[in-house]
Amino acid sequence: MEKKKITRRNFLKRSVYSMLGLLGVSGGTYYYTKYIEPKLLAVKEETILSPKIPASFHNIKVLQFGDTHLGFHYSLSQLNSHVNKINELKPYLILFNGDLVDAPNEYPKDSLSDCISILTRLHAPLG
Repeated sequence: MEKKKITRRNFLKRSVYSMLGLLGVSGGTYYYTKYIEPKLLAVKEETILSPKIPASFHNIKVLQFGDTHLGFHYSLSQLNSHVNKINELKPYLILFNGDLVDAPNEYPKDSLSDCISILTRLHAPLG
């Protein structure tokens, strides 16, 4: 079977299409992670029924959040907005599961104090 030779023109055309495709995918991914995903706030309500849960915890609203990744893709104003939404839900207890800052060693100290003041606005009677 004879191999088909690729012409210079076809090679250049495929190279350009490949580069444009790569730029399109990476640009789309960048746009999604920078502008769309940080604005998404998923609120999912679950009712947990178990005989192991003491009666004192019945009808207690527990809110869990995390993965804010403050830094390049997530700003303090977005954190402030999410804190407002969390407080509107009126939880009795707030749990934070981590990943507050993307690169803590590189995060500006003055922004970190702003972050602390935003987080101290979280309100839950049980902590």
